[in-house]
Amino acid sequence: MTDWNGAALEKIAAAEELDLAPERPNGTLRDPVTMWMVRAGHRPYVRSVKGSDGPWYRGTQSR
Repeated sequence: MTDWNGAALEKIAAAEELDLAPERPNGTLRDPVTMWMVRAGHRPYVRSVKGSDGPWYRGTQSR
C-alpha cells in the first residue's frame, strides 16, 4: 500500500466516519458501510462499526 497524497489524506482525516462502498468482483458497488476513520502518520485506517462480526470485515478476510 502506498501513502496517500496530502490533500486527499487531509480531506479524509477531517471525517470521523466514512461511508465506503465495497466493490464486488464484477466491478459494481455494494451498499455503503459506515466506517470509523483514524490517521496514523500518512496512512488512514478504517474500522467497521460492527467490528469483526460485520459483513464488511468478514469479506475483507475472505479476499
